[in-house]
Amino acid sequence: MTTAEHPEREPADAGYSDAEIRRALEQADVEAGDQTGDYAAGMRHARLIIEEALLG
Repeated sequence: MTTAEHPEREPADAGYSDAEIRRALEQADVEAGDQTGDYAAGMRHARLIIEEALLG
């Protein structure tokens, strides 16, 4: 169900280029750099999982 609070998400293969994915991953690195400790580590770990899933 799609609502303003919960818009329907695009499928995983929504046609994003590798460059667009890499830019998003770089932004995640920047955001993680603004954090500390376990929170930053969790962000970096999530980024690695996403990178492997989308880029191999």
